[in-house]
This record gives sequence, C-alpha cells and structure tokens, in this order.
Amino acid sequence: MLRICLIVICCLILWTSAISQRITRKGCRVGEAEFSCPKNFTRAPLEPASRFAIFIRNKPGVGLFVASPEPGFDEQRLIDEIIKATLARAFPKESLTFQWKRLKAMDHISRFESAGGVLHGFNGELLVQIKYRRIRVRDREFLIGYTAELGRGAQAKESLEIASGADSLESIAGCQAIVEIIYSITDEKIDRANDPCSLDVIAAPKPV
Repeated sequence: MLRICLIVICCLILWTSAISQRITRKGCRVGEAEFSCPKNFTRAPLEPASRFAIFIRNKPGVGLFVASPEPGFDEQRLIDEIIKATLARAFPKESLTFQWKRLKAMDHISRFESAGGVLHGFNGELLVQIKYRRIRVRDREFLIGYTAELGRGAQAKESLEIASGADSLESIAGCQAIVEIIYSITDEKIDRANDPCSLDVIAAPKPV
C-alpha cells in the first residue's frame, strides 16, 4: 500500500512539473495575447502600459520584440518606438543615433503574415539589423521581430552601403526565436524540410 502511494505521489509530482513547464513555455503575454516565451532570452522591464514586450539575449547581442497593438494603429510610429526601446536595451552602451537603410522585403514564413520590414542601421561604429513581421490572426494584429548586431567599424559601414537583399543575412538566434513565437500564436508547425532559418545564416559577432 505504501509503495502504491509513493508511486501515485511521484506521478503527481511529474505531472505537476510537466504542466508547470508547459505554462512557462507558453506563459508570456503582451496585452491579452499569449505566446511562447523565447528560450535563452530575458524579458526586459518596461512600463506596465507598454504596448509591446522586449526580450534580450546578451551573448550574442540580440533583442526580440512582440507587439499586439489596437486596431487602426500607426505601424511606422509604433515600429520607431519599438526599435528605439529594443536597441537601448540590447546595446545599452551604444549611441542610438543610427543612419538607416531599408532593404527589400522578405519572403513570408507564415500564412497569416501580411507585411514586414528589414532595416540596417549604422551609428558610426555598430551595424545592426532589424527584421519584423506583421501577423494577423483571429482578428488580432501582431508585430514580431528582432534586432541583432551585424558588425563594427569600417567594414560594417561598407556592408551598409552595399546591402540590398533582405534574405542574405540572418541571426539564427533571432530567426529561430521569432519563428517559435509566431507559430505559437498561429498554431502552425515548422516545416523542417523548408526551415525559414536555413538561409545564409550569420551568428551575431561575439562581444569584444
């Protein structure tokens, strides 16, 4: 009898642990929207009234953002606000005065994707990339994306001048994280035979 009780208790503990892990895995929120918490990222503190969430991975320097704005929102205004906040937290010691260049549009990774954008920015020393996607599902809009370091110094400036295509560079950490977040919202599954993060991938440079 004692043995049966111990087995039952162990099963309950394992079940509770599994449930807890699932809640933690899909326990992130922005507004009323819930999505999977990105692995190996830390949520940055923001004002309670913020319309978006930011997650930071310091090594390498990558910042994610997830927004669930109200209908009729100004996309450019919101993106400008998100980019500034994300860069300030991903690169707190860097100047936020960037020269920006918009690149060609990306291929869609979700059937719920309606638009997106790719920008490269250079502040005189640091070159960063911003990639974001606009998702509409169940009458709710989302802006989901990341920023990542592409390089530094003269070579980074040269890269900014010659960059034209959106899909030539990718942060594997940023790409994989936003794919997981998007698919946790849309209930889609990753097609391993056509992995959206299997392009010419770069890892963000190691901090000097």
